[in-house]
Amino acid sequence: MSKPYSYGALPDSSRWIRLLILAPGTFNAPLSIRLKNTNLDAVDAYTALSWRWSKPTETTTLKVDQDETLTISQNLESALQALRDETENVVLWVDQVCINQMDSTEKLLQIPLMGKIYSKARSTVGWLG
Repeated sequence: MSKPYSYGALPDSSRWIRLLILAPGTFNAPLSIRLKNTNLDAVDAYTALSWRWSKPTETTTLKVDQDETLTISQNLESALQALRDETENVVLWVDQVCINQMDSTEKLLQIPLMGKIYSKARSTVGWLG
């Protein structure tokens, strides 16, 4: 039985971000991710995903670290399915997952970093659904 994902604190929410590591798989296979804390000043290559948030009632669950789940929008699930590679991990920054949406303090510190997050990305993908 899966339990809800528990976000750990970032070492410094004004300098650190989380990256989403999307595990390989075929298009229709269940999605699986892990989250990695990284210093924004020394970040590895990643793709930033800009997408359209959907209605709060249109949600699904995402498997995190094998035994936890995170509720995400169905539109984000569609974007992740389309971006997933069949053989290699895909490293992404996605606001809905990489920022703890239930932590107001973290959001206050992370949202001002979004310009830098997008500018440091290797590429940015826009997803309208």
